[in-house]
Amino acid sequence: MSKGKHRVSIEKHVILAVIIAVAAISLVGAELLKRSDVCVVGDIRAREQATVPDALRDSYLDARRVRVGFGTAAIGGWDSLGDALATAGELWLRPTDRNSADYYGLARGRFFRASAFIFVPREHTPRTRLRLAKGATAGQIWRRLAARYPSGVIAAGYARAQVLNGIAIAAPAIHAMPISKYAPQYYTMPMESALDSWVYVVAIAVDPQRPALSIGGPLLSRVIPSQMRQTHNRYGYAHFLRLKSEPPTTLLPPKGTNVASVGQLLDSTTVSDGELELYPLIRLSDCGERFASTPSPDAN
Repeated sequence: MSKGKHRVSIEKHVILAVIIAVAAISLVGAELLKRSDVCVVGDIRAREQATVPDALRDSYLDARRVRVGFGTAAIGGWDSLGDALATAGELWLRPTDRNSADYYGLARGRFFRASAFIFVPREHTPRTRLRLAKGATAGQIWRRLAARYPSGVIAAGYARAQVLNGIAIAAPAIHAMPISKYAPQYYTMPMESALDSWVYVVAIAVDPQRPALSIGGPLLSRVIPSQMRQTHNRYGYAHFLRLKSEPPTTLLPPKGTNVASVGQLLDSTTVSDGELELYPLIRLSDCGERFASTPSPDAN
């Protein structure tokens, strides 16, 4: 074989190797993006303004497609719209329908409606974990995470609370009465407080003042409360399931028989132990239509 033909053959092999390498990198990159995908449904501004997005009025979400998530949801009619958390195929809800036997208690189900909800699809896995420092408050934890992930991160897992402080909305935000203006009509129940209590938490942490917020674009703005956007001292918020006793394992989601209540975790909550799975907001998707389902009448 002549030198010229030999050189051409080598160049062809080099080009082929480069093509294969680029393809492999692209596949790996696509897989990383897929594994870090986070879904947004509705708009937190709808909750704040006490309205239901028209596009979601007749839609249901299937909790079996959710690994972890939280927001404002309803099981059955919109009259039960309240604080909710989803994990491992079930939604946990603090119902707000005063005509229901479950009013301000605890409801659970597979299919649910939502006016504002953020979740990690079930097929995804955490990128890393955070061990919680003893004595840290929830507010300090969100600030630490926001510094590490200014574009945002979903955190989920068990924590042992030295002091648990939580609240929950007690009336459905669906009648165009803004929550900030009519707060006394929505928060009619006492704050939930407990000492040395185990909780399962799902949170979002993000620095709303950093330019990196623009990475999430309009979708990220749909999950950031106006209070976080307007102040300089809030870096996240969370919902929690309060457990009746210490979980037998922290590697599995909470068992239904061990869940006592659900609500919003206040920043003043102090932890003594725990670990959170982390899902960075590398890519957000509007999953309202993608995850819409039509349940049978007796599905829940």
